[in-house]
Amino acid sequence: MDEPTVVPASKFAKNFGLYRDVATSGKTVLVQSHSRVVGGYVSKEKLDYYEALERRDRQVHIVGDLPDDLISAIETAEYGKPVR
Repeated sequence: MDEPTVVPASKFAKNFGLYRDVATSGKTVLVQSHSRVVGGYVSKEKLDYYEALERRDRQVHIVGDLPDDLISAIETAEYGKPVR
């Protein structure tokens, strides 16, 4: 995983186009204010992946009531490969 680009908020605001390009290339841009990280900027792909993780994290299933697609995903899962 690439190290994130850390930038002061004022520089981020003045050079948004540059940091948009950095984020769309796959790097995370961390925005600082008074030497504290106050937010981050990521590509749409990373955001989609993060949101999918959040949704999956909140799902609760009773083993006897698992949906067929989840049973299939479990049966075909390979260790060490992320689920997309």
